[in-house]
Amino acid sequence: MDLVGYLPYLLMRSLGRTIEIKTFTPESSFGPKTLYGSLDCNLLERFGTGGKIMNDLVSLTPPVSARDHIEGHEDAPVTLVEYGDYQCPYCGEAHPVIKRLQKSLGKNLRFVFRNFPLTQSHPYAVVAAETAEAAALQGKFWEMHDLIFENQEQLEPEILPAWAHQIRLDVNQFAKAISEGKVTKRIEEDYASGIESGVDGTPSFFINGIKYEGEDDFDSLRAALLEAEAQTRERKH
Repeated sequence: MDLVGYLPYLLMRSLGRTIEIKTFTPESSFGPKTLYGSLDCNLLERFGTGGKIMNDLVSLTPPVSARDHIEGHEDAPVTLVEYGDYQCPYCGEAHPVIKRLQKSLGKNLRFVFRNFPLTQSHPYAVVAAETAEAAALQGKFWEMHDLIFENQEQLEPEILPAWAHQIRLDVNQFAKAISEGKVTKRIEEDYASGIESGVDGTPSFFINGIKYEGEDDFDSLRAALLEAEAQTRERKH
C-alpha cells in the first residue's frame, strides 16, 4: 500500500510497527502530490487497502481539541483543518487562499493547522515545523507560521534565528526548545494523526471533520465551506 510523504521513524515510534521503505516514485495517480514509500503489510488491516490510502476512513482523528493550533471562534459553524508541510509549494500556494477564506467567512470559520512534513522531498520541512512549534511555546505560533509561508522561498536553517528575532522571540529559549527536542512529540502526534485520518499528501484539508477531496482554489474551498455551514445551521433547527 503506497503512502505519500511519511517519516519512517515517526511512524515506528508513534505506531510501534515495522516500516518498509520502498523506491521513491515522483509520478503517481495522486497528481502533483509527491508519492514515496510503502507501509509494511502488517499495517494493511489497520489502514485499509486499495488505491488511495484509507479510502473508507474519511473522518478527522483525533477531533479538534484544545491541544491544536486554532484561529477563530470556538463556536464557529465551520472548522477547516489543514495538514501541511512548510516547504511544500502547494501548501505555500494554499496559504494566501486560506487567508482569503478567513477574511471572507469571518467569524463563521475556525482554522486549524497540523504538521505533516514530507522529508524525502522537503529536507527543511521538519526544522520548519520545529521552528513554528518552538514559537508556539512562547505564544507566537501563528506569527511564525505566517512568516514561514510568506517567505517560503528563503526557507533554510540558517535564517530561522533571524525570523525568531523578527517576531520578538527569546532566541535562546527558541534554540533550546529545538535542540532539546521539546517540540518533537507534538510534530510526531500531528503526523500520526494525519496517517490515521487518511492524509495522503499536502495540503490535505478536513471540513467539519470530513476529508475534503476537491480542488484547493478559493472558489472550490469556499463553496465547500459554505455548504458545510448551511448543513450545520440546518441541523441546529
